[in-house]
Amino acid sequence: MKSLQADIQVSDKLCVVVGQGSSAAAAALALVAAGARIRIIAARCPASLRTLPDVDLLRVTYKSAHIKGAFLVVAASAPALNKRIIRDARKAGALLSVPSSPAASDIVLEQPSTVTRRKDPAPKAQPPVSVDAGALRLTLGDVYAHLARIVCTLRPEAISRIPNPRRRTAFFEALADDDFLDCIRVHGHAAALDRAQGLLSEASSGAKR
Repeated sequence: MKSLQADIQVSDKLCVVVGQGSSAAAAALALVAAGARIRIIAARCPASLRTLPDVDLLRVTYKSAHIKGAFLVVAASAPALNKRIIRDARKAGALLSVPSSPAASDIVLEQPSTVTRRKDPAPKAQPPVSVDAGALRLTLGDVYAHLARIVCTLRPEAISRIPNPRRRTAFFEALADDDFLDCIRVHGHAAALDRAQGLLSEASSGAKR
């Protein structure tokens, strides 16, 4: 499958994520970071989705009306339901992303945990894990929730201080790097936010050169 890498502006545009697994959470996180208006359709909603900030969360069974007016639809459900979502998105004229089937997608959203993967270029899918660091215990879903809050906190400042889109994208990708995710797991939200602010300062200094 041939593809063209490109930046697509989703800021303030309605993006609908249908699904409740890790792929849905990863897509929602990426779209939150990009400033999109997010609607999540998930009948049984895990904590990794419930804790994402600034999203319209509908705990209902999917219907075609849910994607009305959407700029982008993410089909991250079971295969049978994905077929319906794909058909409905095509009929509605929305862009489409299907994490389980890049060939069926108009847009392939990068998974936050593999944006700048350093160790294993093709990591195997693993169940949620927890890390015990004294009194600190975070599940993988918790880590994504903290990451989403940090991204939302810093996004307005990043837009203001890093006007170059490519440099700004590189900054947000650094927040999805394994090292930063490990910082959240081991040291917690406050320490990770301090580190992110340091990365923002470095990125904005480079942008002024």
